[in-house]
Amino acid sequence: MRRSSSRSVRVSGVDSVECYVCSWSQYETDIHDTCSFENFDPLRVRTHECQNGCEVVTRRDSNGELDIQYRNCITRNQVTYSHTIVTSNHTKEDIYTCNHQLCNSARAHSSAALTLLVAGWACAMLTAL
Repeated sequence: MRRSSSRSVRVSGVDSVECYVCSWSQYETDIHDTCSFENFDPLRVRTHECQNGCEVVTRRDSNGELDIQYRNCITRNQVTYSHTIVTSNHTKEDIYTCNHQLCNSARAHSSAALTLLVAGWACAMLTAL
């Protein structure tokens, strides 16, 4: 259930933020999709307090077909506040990271969505001052 607060939470002496946590995969046919960009429903997606920030990841197979999309606490070592592409022989991952309240809510990864993520981060930083 989504909380309406827009505050950072202190967990074990470290500031944390609330992030959406969900996933969608083309192979999960029995799960109602509330996580993909087309069907994201913030009222039905759970949230979690994350110490290092949030991320949104889209992975495509070698044919360019969508494999999985997920929103989560950051699983990598750093917040980039940007779009990163990680490629291998078999997959391409588009990764967006941020660290302010519910910042991984973007419905689509585009330059407009990235601008909104960065603008939201800037507003959060100004508010914290």
